[in-house]
Amino acid sequence: MTLLVNLLFSAQMTMPKLSRSVWLSSTHKLLLLPNTTRRRVFGTVLTLPNLPRSSGHLSMPSSTEPFRRLAYACVGFRNKEKKNLCIFPPPARPPIIFCLLPSFVLFPRSQMASQLTYQQLAKVFDHAILKPEQTKADVVTGCELAKKYDVKSVCVKPCDVKQAAELLAGSDVLVGTVISFPHGNSPTSAKVAESLQAIEDGAIELDVVINIGHLKSGSHDEVEQELREIITKSKAKNPKVIFKIIFENAYLTNEEIVAACKISERAGAEFVKTSTGFAKSGHTIEDLKLMRANVSDHIEVKASGGIKTLDQVIAILNTGATRCGSSSTDQILDEFKQSKGL
Repeated sequence: MTLLVNLLFSAQMTMPKLSRSVWLSSTHKLLLLPNTTRRRVFGTVLTLPNLPRSSGHLSMPSSTEPFRRLAYACVGFRNKEKKNLCIFPPPARPPIIFCLLPSFVLFPRSQMASQLTYQQLAKVFDHAILKPEQTKADVVTGCELAKKYDVKSVCVKPCDVKQAAELLAGSDVLVGTVISFPHGNSPTSAKVAESLQAIEDGAIELDVVINIGHLKSGSHDEVEQELREIITKSKAKNPKVIFKIIFENAYLTNEEIVAACKISERAGAEFVKTSTGFAKSGHTIEDLKLMRANVSDHIEVKASGGIKTLDQVIAILNTGATRCGSSSTDQILDEFKQSKGL
């Protein structure tokens, strides 16, 4: 049984507040992953949800400078659900651990991360300004952030498109909005009118929520006809408009996700998208892989919902997805800059 245990001790220091992940060096990070089995081994069990799973066994990094004087110990294991648990004894207890099952919890940063430039990563992001309580002042702040970080686009509420277009005029940041958001249950005529108004106000990317109820009813021809009408009439007004069809995968079976992929492609969309970010759950790596496998190469995949860390973004990109919708854009890009020493 191969184990990894890192013990660094100082009675004068206390444990830091632990977040979703902890950098041990410039190239290695400790990932805290969800686990359905709760155990206690002379310490405190921490379980943090919605993180990408990793695998692999590595030796201890040569540099652990951030923790050189810190009381620190960890053991992870993989249970039958293939999810990891990290155990951190509090500093007041002796740094002694018994491991129940074998597995490392120290993983390298993805190869993709080392190959990405800042510009490439920034252009993955649609910065979301979609919360119902967000004000006109929040739109100003969000658009300034989008310009500062040079992201691909902002995604604002339909009522804020004109303001965002004015704020972003002359920049490389595109203006996007959402249609029939977040439930997709408006009649087709309303979706068409909303799309045309958004284009008139300055939107160039439209994220349209599919009619979830009709999709789940098996009315695939009806759903496809609606999307085709929205896309055709919108592109007649501006052929450069990009359509992303939001599925809201939290409510769909795998078979329904596959059907939505086929429907969206036939209707003429450029993207398929996982989620609104307002359902009971957001993107998953499994859903992204499924979507990527069920559209043609020229159709892109966008992840949304619960994207808050750089490691999540890297895991998303590793599935073949090319765009991420997030309201945590600045934190993620700052994390990337820090990891690169920028």
